[in-house]
Amino acid sequence: MCARRGERRTTCRQRSGDLRVAIVTLAFLTGLLCIAASFLRLGALADFLSRPILVGFLNGVALSIILGQADKIFGFRWWGAASFHA
Repeated sequence: MCARRGERRTTCRQRSGDLRVAIVTLAFLTGLLCIAASFLRLGALADFLSRPILVGFLNGVALSIILGQADKIFGFRWWGAASFHA
């Protein structure tokens, strides 16, 4: 998949390394934002949202995670899984 359009394998490995760095950076920044929100007591803002909105949001997040991991659990590939390339 990385060897398209005459690219060499080293280019593919470089892309893979760049992607790993981006993933680790994003995870680290997300953790920092969560810690900062905790110290600033921003969780209290959720009290202003109604319960049905919070339940719907959490169900949407859970469904997104489940569908995103289903191909890895069951060993098949979704028909649209290859539509996004980094």
